[in-house]
Amino acid sequence: MATHLPLPSRIRFIPTRSGDFITVSLAVQGPGGADTLVKENYILVGELPVAEFTADPTEGCAPLTVRFKDASTGFPDSWYWEFGDGTTSQEQGPVHDYQGPGPYTVSLTVANPCGEDTETKEDYIKILAPDILVLPASISAELEQGERETTSFYVANIGMCFLTFSIEENEAPPAARLGSKKARRESRLRALPIGDRVLAGLDWLSFSPSGGDVDPRDYEAVDVTFEPGDRQEPGLYVGYLVITSNDPDPEDNPLSIVCSLLVNQKSGAEGIATVPDHFFLAPKFANPLRGTSQLEFSYGLPYRAAINISVYSVYGILVRTLKQGKMPAGYHKLTWDKRDEKGTQVAAGIYFVRMSAKGYKNTCKIVILD
Repeated sequence: MATHLPLPSRIRFIPTRSGDFITVSLAVQGPGGADTLVKENYILVGELPVAEFTADPTEGCAPLTVRFKDASTGFPDSWYWEFGDGTTSQEQGPVHDYQGPGPYTVSLTVANPCGEDTETKEDYIKILAPDILVLPASISAELEQGERETTSFYVANIGMCFLTFSIEENEAPPAARLGSKKARRESRLRALPIGDRVLAGLDWLSFSPSGGDVDPRDYEAVDVTFEPGDRQEPGLYVGYLVITSNDPDPEDNPLSIVCSLLVNQKSGAEGIATVPDHFFLAPKFANPLRGTSQLEFSYGLPYRAAINISVYSVYGILVRTLKQGKMPAGYHKLTWDKRDEKGTQVAAGIYFVRMSAKGYKNTCKIVILD
């Protein structure tokens, strides 16, 4: 369609899409004749694009499929998406699967012949995950040969998504961290009641269930049974329950529960040694500790010896001497009322109980929460 205008003239073109080109022709006529100049696609008519987008859903549990919708103006003809997890797309309306926990920042760059624009939305996609919490971090028992005791620990899900976990027993310390980035969690404070010699074997340890599913904001109880045999060698045994889950945090997966059992000679038993064949020191309480006024320990001597059992602060300062002097061979017990040498209640924190004898030293870490 041609438009005839006198010169000089101005005309405003309204494009139907960005990037329209206008062909201009100029016809002139005078006494000497006429001429026409035509310039094909001479004028580019368009507007700068403005990037905008939406997504659905923007929050959910992994894996989460998100549909992105381009809402840009200015008739863009190219799109470049960055999803925040290292992947990109050049589709106008991509569908993307998020596998790990977020949040994720998403950006869209659009372009047309007139230019480009980028829209970035910080922490736009929030991928939730389960969050495992295990309480307590260690359990222990002291039993005579042939006795049985069952206790429990708890696998809690403090996250917003479904938690799946499984448990295996192991004699050796697992590769899992025995500490945590979240000091507020009691389950991350561990004490290993390990002396110079820990007897081998896990036949005294059983648990149920071996795994399960936990809803958000719920927990599952796991029963742990200590059951030394009638002729189980007296002494200290230590095992680990290793808990693997779908918690994506590498510091929480796997986790471990320390299980310790002190086996004493059965009362009236014959033909079995009446004293341990090694020194040992072991706590008889859940660790970390809350709400208990008396802390009981078991210790053993293979022969009469001078010993020292003392409590120290995390800075190595003596807090209290619990036992000092010569003790006969055999199995013994002592208690600590959480008070220092002056009779003052100690503050919450980490303490170390050390037992020393000729050629022997052992330290137990304990955590007092209140």
